[in-house]
Amino acid sequence: MKKSMRCTFFVVILAMLLGIVALTASADNPRPPADSNPSYPMGGGTVVNGDITVNDIRIPAPPAQLSAEGNVMLPLRATAEALGFEVVWIGATQSVIVVGQVQIWIGETRHISGDNFLGDFGPPPTLINSVTYVPITFFSHVLNGFSATVTNGVVIIDSLP
Repeated sequence: MKKSMRCTFFVVILAMLLGIVALTASADNPRPPADSNPSYPMGGGTVVNGDITVNDIRIPAPPAQLSAEGNVMLPLRATAEALGFEVVWIGATQSVIVVGQVQIWIGETRHISGDNFLGDFGPPPTLINSVTYVPITFFSHVLNGFSATVTNGVVIIDSLP
């Protein structure tokens, strides 16, 4: 096995192990019940009612938010997991891995997929009360294969055919 492949394999295994630790830690910090509407102030407030639907199903998640600049921001873990992705938090680097897709960093607009730097994707991810928020465009432009819109105050994310 080539050295670069071994290194990549090791990094993936390490990320998975760290993900198990992160998932275990997140079990101690459960999500709020779907009927609660906690406030995570970002300067712009919530998106009308803040509800998020994925493929026509309302998901239990912190509400969608508006940044001070007016960008719609979504809770990454709840939204990505509802789409079938595994999400891993790496506290040491303040980064999040959507396994098999991309790695992003809190406060930075860059993102990396595998060994490739993919450039900026809009407003940077933000960490609020232990919840990572990303711009709505993250789901349509970075993860691809999804449409992401806001209709009548509800965020709607659908898989593209």
